[in-house]
Amino acid sequence: MNKKKSNYSEHALFHLAVDSIIFGFDEGELKLLIHKRKFEPFLGDWSLFGGFLKEEESLSAAANRILFELTGLQKIYMEELQTYGDIERDPAGRVLSVAYYALIPAHRYSEDYSKQYGAT
Repeated sequence: MNKKKSNYSEHALFHLAVDSIIFGFDEGELKLLIHKRKFEPFLGDWSLFGGFLKEEESLSAAANRILFELTGLQKIYMEELQTYGDIERDPAGRVLSVAYYALIPAHRYSEDYSKQYGAT
C-alpha cells in the first residue's frame, strides 16, 4: 500500500496560547484573579492571565511559566479545562487557547503581588 507523505506546509499556521483561570477561596467566597491588559488588542480591559507557548515547552509548563511571569505565583497545581478556537476570537490573528484552572486560598496572593503585578 502506497502512502502519500504528509506535507505540513499545506496546512494553515496559527498561534497557540495558554490562559490561566485562577480562583481564590476566601472565607466562603469565591474570587477570580484578573488583571488589566497592558497591550493590544483590548488594552486596558480586564483579562485572564495568558500568553503564548514557546516552541520547546509543554502546555502545562507554559501555563506555569506565564502565571509566574504575570503574577509571581508558582507551584500552583492547575488542570487543563478546555481549548478555545473560534476563528475570529482574537482580532490580531488566528489563535487557539488552552485554558487551565486552579483553586487557591486567596491569602496566597497578597496585596504586595497585587500592587507589583496589577492584578486583583
